[in-house]
Amino acid sequence: MQHYWPSVKPFVYGGAAGFFTSFIAFASSATVFYSPSPDIVARFQNTPTFHLFSKENIKIIPRVILANTFIASQLLGLFEILRRKAISTNDGMPPMLHQEAACGLAAGAVAACIRVPLYLHVGYYRAKIGSPNFFAKPWTLADLARYPKIWTKGMGPYVRSRTSLDFGMLASYNPSLRYLKESCGFSQSDAQFGASVISGLCAAACESAFRNVSSLDSALKLLKSRGPLAFCTGIPSSLVIYVMVTWAVLEEIRKQGKSIGG
Repeated sequence: MQHYWPSVKPFVYGGAAGFFTSFIAFASSATVFYSPSPDIVARFQNTPTFHLFSKENIKIIPRVILANTFIASQLLGLFEILRRKAISTNDGMPPMLHQEAACGLAAGAVAACIRVPLYLHVGYYRAKIGSPNFFAKPWTLADLARYPKIWTKGMGPYVRSRTSLDFGMLASYNPSLRYLKESCGFSQSDAQFGASVISGLCAAACESAFRNVSSLDSALKLLKSRGPLAFCTGIPSSLVIYVMVTWAVLEEIRKQGKSIGG
């Protein structure tokens, strides 16, 4: 077991971080990604706990937790393994910025492809039990055998936006952490907090940019008409909080693991 633990540890730590941040993902999926009818929206705005803790949503909590735990395990674990390879290539030196970006992009792409079938299952189950969301109608007409069709017809933009989100989150954290500690003289805890904020902003900006662009032509038109800042219009603040909490939990898990000799 000791021989395999160094290779397994990043996935275990990543899964633990994903488990403890699953409720934020559940709250986001219940209130942000699923848009119920206008009367439900009005009721939710007045009494948020009505929709969030409805009987239908309570039933899907275990599925959301399991999906988010597995996705975070693969995302953070694979990223750490790739970073180790980059460090060994650099003879023990920290990865350069383009290496961090490559590791983040690869890990984000793999996690996005894993995320789609898991979240489709959660959404299908949510629709099946009658929870109000805009996916309910098509998914009650389609069964699980039609997942490949949903993937090819409508999941490309989702995979692209999730890959860019994870890429922005992963590629920016460690360089920001090193810069704040070495160049700005921050303490370890302050540097971790600052790096998590930067990572969250980068993740939200990358996700927003790819969400606002569907093709190269649309990107050029948007750039000419509204300028470069138009790509980041509508940055979701909830993503920043989620990324910050994820890094904080992961760093605390690493700290506790070191204290017990893990």
